[in-house]
Order: sequence, then structure tokens, then C-alpha cells
Amino acid sequence: MSEESVDQKILGEEPKWFTWKKKGIAVLIVLVLIFGWFKYGTVKMMDVTIASTDSKDGMFLVFTDEGTFKNVDSWWHLKFKSSDVQGMAAPGSTVTMKVYGLRSGLTSSYKNIISIEKR
Repeated sequence: MSEESVDQKILGEEPKWFTWKKKGIAVLIVLVLIFGWFKYGTVKMMDVTIASTDSKDGMFLVFTDEGTFKNVDSWWHLKFKSSDVQGMAAPGSTVTMKVYGLRSGLTSSYKNIISIEKR
């Protein structure tokens, strides 16, 4: 046995790799909580009037009186019908949209539409 491992056993110290492993697990838990909040904590219902729609860089865009939204599939919300949702986004109609996410001009990100219901 090496001198270091004997000292660790006597003093009750943990090996350095074990300390880093615990820190890594703690960071991973924090990241999962932040990601979960972003995906589920920002969900809300909005009543909007649709001005127009467009398709840009492989994603559908919906322009409303409340801002611009994207309409892409979402594994986290089990949404795989973006084309159908886009079809319900008729310009001039007033709808209730279920959306999640945050709008950021800095990163050019939009809130994503989960569903649209006509009113």
C-alpha cells in the first residue's frame, strides 16, 4: 500500500477523483433542473391574433400581435405535428396558443408553439 492511501484511510479523507465525481454529479443535477424549468416552467397559454406566417431556415414562423413564435417539433413535449399546427395558423384568425420558451433577440430564439386552438 502506498503512503498516501494509508494516510487517507487513517484521516478519513476521500480520494481526489471521488471529490470531483461528486462535484460533477452536482453540476449535472443543476443543469437538468435548469433545462427542465426552461422546457416545462415557461409553458403558458396565450390569446393572439395571427398576422402572417412564414417558413425560414427549416422552421415555421408565426407572426402575431403578441410577437413572433416558431413552430417546430418538440421531443420534450411529444409534438410531432408542426405542419398541422401551421395549417391552423390562418392569418387574421384569433387563436389560443400553448407555447414554451423565452424570446431572445441576442440569440435569435423564439418561443415554440406546442398547440393552437381556434376560438
